[in-house]
Amino acid sequence: MSSISLPFDLPEPPPPNPITGGKLDRELMLLMAQRYLHLLEPVCSRIEIAGSIRRHKSLVKDIEFVVIEKCPGACFQTLSEYRSQTRTVPTDFWVRKGARYLHFRDRRQVSSLKSQVCIPVDLFLSQPDYWGWTFFIRTGSQEWNLACMQHLHSLGLNMKDNRVFSPPVHGGTKGGIFHPTQEEQDIFDLMRIPFVEPQRRCDAQCLNRALHHGQP
Repeated sequence: MSSISLPFDLPEPPPPNPITGGKLDRELMLLMAQRYLHLLEPVCSRIEIAGSIRRHKSLVKDIEFVVIEKCPGACFQTLSEYRSQTRTVPTDFWVRKGARYLHFRDRRQVSSLKSQVCIPVDLFLSQPDYWGWTFFIRTGSQEWNLACMQHLHSLGLNMKDNRVFSPPVHGGTKGGIFHPTQEEQDIFDLMRIPFVEPQRRCDAQCLNRALHHGQP
């Protein structure tokens, strides 16, 4: 097995701050995310940073990616190989939930406390025909997502198996039309609003501004 390395070293994280709920500065978390991006890009046909890092929040509690693997299990295999060469990703922190989700914790030493900070890292596995929906939802925020789903329902659209679909005209559970969402723009087109930048996806008020004024 060839050695797996990440492109640059990271500064030591600060001690946990109870006031921020254990969140860290976005700049540090973005650096960490970029290191894993570098690690996983060769085994992914598509990978992007999502969550609060993408929304440019000043404080971030976890790192989130949306990925399309070149081969099933490629990300897990790559991270497992990296884990075997370092102590950064301990075996006992691995959690795998189904075929669409990977989770681990990046364990960083804080010398001033003689202890470690564990930063959650989530990988959400997607496919080309619903990449846009996965990226949209995993970017957040939660309040924004809820408002958007309610708006989609008001337009007669539903969500099922990571896809947006129009239910059958005459009711029932069979039939209906699935709407591919290969890009985020497809979601905004279905919602009939202009694209809203991630840092402006805060809550229902942001959606209302886009609906009524054509701008976020």
